[in-house]
Amino acid sequence: GSHRSLTLLVKEADGGAKAQDTEVLSMNDAYKFPIVGSCSLLGLYVAFKYCDKDTVNLVLSLYFSVVGVFALTGSFSAFASQYITSEKKYGFKKTFPLIGEIDMLCTPAEIFCLILSTIFSVVYF
Repeated sequence: GSHRSLTLLVKEADGGAKAQDTEVLSMNDAYKFPIVGSCSLLGLYVAFKYCDKDTVNLVLSLYFSVVGVFALTGSFSAFASQYITSEKKYGFKKTFPLIGEIDMLCTPAEIFCLILSTIFSVVYF
């Protein structure tokens, strides 16, 4: 994690990450953050006010389980790619009218980590 992020500080000429690979918070994103946060809190307030507590907790638990699966997959795939060295990608890449581009191309290491993370999340849930 933290050791891998040090490559972002190294310039591209010295073997670091390309400029297009690094993510930067834009000023427009910073302006949207309080609005999105306020809408999220309002949505939680309305959900707890008008829905059953157990239903809201179930929906939130499912949401965090799905997010956790993808977070674990992203974290473990760098480690697994050292042992599963195939670079062939499986999946699809499509552009949808309202959503935009969806890139579901995965290496075998990522697929293995996705399956492992899903099993862990189901057992934990």
